[in-house]
Amino acid sequence: FATATKFSEGLHAAQTLHDTGTPKQIPADARHGFELVVRMVTDAKDQTDLEKRYNDLTAEQKQSIDKLDGYIEKTC
Repeated sequence: FATATKFSEGLHAAQTLHDTGTPKQIPADARHGFELVVRMVTDAKDQTDLEKRYNDLTAEQKQSIDKLDGYIEKTC
């Protein structure tokens, strides 16, 4: 997602990530964050809808996304 400059590019990346999945050793909270991000992007109609979906997440859901970010920074 990080290199996508258009919503359609991010959507394509999310679909590819969905098909690929996560490494088996990823922590459960980071995996949950991955699933949330992929679902948010693939379910969104456009960038505005995606931003609304993110803003509507609970603090716990946002924390899972933060755990995913931390996992990516650590392992990639």
